[in-house]
Amino acid sequence: MRFNVRLWSSLAALMCGAPAMAASAAPAAVTDGEHVVVTANRLTVQNLIDRKVYSIAADLQSITGTVSDVLAAIPSIQLDVDGNVSLRGDSNVTILIDGRPSAQLQGASVGDVLQQMPANEIERIEVITNPPAQFKADGTAGVINIVTRRARAEGRSGTLQANVGNHDRWSLAASGTHKKKGLALSGSLGVRMEERIRATTDDRHTKDPLTGVQTDTLRTQDETVKRLMPTFKGSAEWKPGTHDTWTLSVSGSLRDGRGRHFDEHDVSSIAGVPVSDQTRTSDGTESAFDHGQTLTYEHTTSLKDEKLLASVGLTRFHEREHYTYLNESLLPEVWLPGDGYGFTNDYRKRLANLDYARPLPQHRALKLGYAFEQSTNGYDNSGELQSPGGEWIDNPLLRNHFEYRQTVHAGYGSYQFEKNGWTSLLGLRVESSRVELSSYDTATPSPTTDTKLFPSLHLERALGEQGTLTFNIGRRISRPNPESLDPHVNREDVRNLRAGNPALRPQITMAYEVGYSLEGRAHSVSLNGYLRDIRDGFTEIVQVLDATTVVSTRSNIDHSRSGGIEFTANGRLLPRLTYTLSGNLNTYSIDLPQVGSRSGNSLSSKASIDFKATAADTWQLAYANHGKRITPQGSFEPVGAINLGYRHQLDAQRSLVATVSDVFDKQAWRRYTNTVTLTETFERKPLGRLLYVGFVYQLGSQGRKPKRESFDYDSGGN
Repeated sequence: MRFNVRLWSSLAALMCGAPAMAASAAPAAVTDGEHVVVTANRLTVQNLIDRKVYSIAADLQSITGTVSDVLAAIPSIQLDVDGNVSLRGDSNVTILIDGRPSAQLQGASVGDVLQQMPANEIERIEVITNPPAQFKADGTAGVINIVTRRARAEGRSGTLQANVGNHDRWSLAASGTHKKKGLALSGSLGVRMEERIRATTDDRHTKDPLTGVQTDTLRTQDETVKRLMPTFKGSAEWKPGTHDTWTLSVSGSLRDGRGRHFDEHDVSSIAGVPVSDQTRTSDGTESAFDHGQTLTYEHTTSLKDEKLLASVGLTRFHEREHYTYLNESLLPEVWLPGDGYGFTNDYRKRLANLDYARPLPQHRALKLGYAFEQSTNGYDNSGELQSPGGEWIDNPLLRNHFEYRQTVHAGYGSYQFEKNGWTSLLGLRVESSRVELSSYDTATPSPTTDTKLFPSLHLERALGEQGTLTFNIGRRISRPNPESLDPHVNREDVRNLRAGNPALRPQITMAYEVGYSLEGRAHSVSLNGYLRDIRDGFTEIVQVLDATTVVSTRSNIDHSRSGGIEFTANGRLLPRLTYTLSGNLNTYSIDLPQVGSRSGNSLSSKASIDFKATAADTWQLAYANHGKRITPQGSFEPVGAINLGYRHQLDAQRSLVATVSDVFDKQAWRRYTNTVTLTETFERKPLGRLLYVGFVYQLGSQGRKPKRESFDYDSGGN
């Protein structure tokens, strides 16, 4: 294992110097901003009428990991080895930060961003599988809202963090808050170094539909990516009077690629006789920068819970990549030119919201609102070829431009009331969207416009003192992302081409859910049944171009249906032993004319046990398994991992943590494809058995006592 010596020295210095700084700090009671949270050695969960809220603000270990580490521990949420998020097996998820979209959480790189985004600013995670009307209708699987910390109590507080791991991985972060009278300031700075290593194996068998001749190709890849990722965040909240609050928030992050090395070896044969043996190596650079600003005005009245909220925001994301490849043919022995690929993406989103909430007599409440959102994506691709003399020349066949613009106007209203023991929340959202596509080298389609209604209903009823029965129903939409609509063929991976589909239709889902939860003194249990009826669902179709090359395109599934039962439980088994347990039994069926009908079942589960050996020492064993998922042409196979963690509390402000993720190095993502012309086993495996050692120090007047000793693990993906 390779460790950074300077960081080890810095870590030791912090540990030795921290006691004097921490002498005046003392633990304080913990709240989540709206409800009193009972401090206990288990994950704090709130079952509300329209969502589940997982509070992690007092968990020191959440500070040392990434957002992916936090999400991976939450029931209902699954992440693959590349960090891509799904909710109950559906990847059409809308991820929000403080209730608003973020530029860096858009498009195909979401998983990559989540694996790099530090989690130290997260206070709680809201899982909303059937969102009410105030949330945008995008995301048929539901909404994951990441709520960050805000300064609430008077005084100052801060956190210092240092983490170091094997394979040149480390991170440093500092955050602080200051609140006095009508002014609250908060900010954070961080930097993270990641080295992601993964291996890919592609065992492919293609059959010529005319001759029946089969070509067998075995491709192996080894890839190493190193990135330095600074982040910053700040907010200023000003209350000039009793009823008015102004808040300005800014944030940003940089992804500075410190090198990407790629080695590939392809061997093809016919009837067992080798016909091709080629190697492909690459070195490249990448960079990305995002920043966002939001200005919010809140006005309250003398009537409790009456509120008017107005906000405007702008987020931007700039991404640049350039890779060159050197090719060599060992069989036959011929010269092959090198090739290069460049990619840029400029993304911009403008937001404006106006929300009004008014309580009414007899436990009733009314909410009204308007939302404006305009997003623009500009993609530019370029390419080069290497001449026999070694010079790089422009390849006009790879140069293209694609632009996407979407404008959405939305209005909503919701009405909550109580009658005959039931709490009811009725909602209706209206969204009018316009999508424009343009490209300088292909025909530009006419803009598409549509106006759709999205009704929702949530019901809740108390059963005794500890039980709650819930029911909800709603209509949702997933609009195609820009990459899915871009018709240009991406040729960077010469064996696996990709292209979008400008004719892709939005996915419409009707979602139904019924649930029961029981909150006992030592245990809490919930059971939920759900059903989703999906029209025009998204899927990927793979077609054979020649003996060694395939192209993947996006298509709509005429009709599909997903349903299942989800179980969660947590509590205390012994005075020093706590547990969490969740499982999801899912059934899924699809109907696609090109391939016919398919159906399958899947079982996913998560479990963890925390053992508090002493007042200062905690051990944890955590397990997660994501079940098999069918596709129109094959399946994604189950994937799981076991993680270990140890935490030592030095004092009320300082703690040490050590984690080992994927202890047995078994985590791998496998996709099987089986059609008339293609049989393929594709496996991507990140480097497992990753070790992290971290130090956390909290200072100031708001030292926090952790609610639960839980550990965040690095998934090792890229």
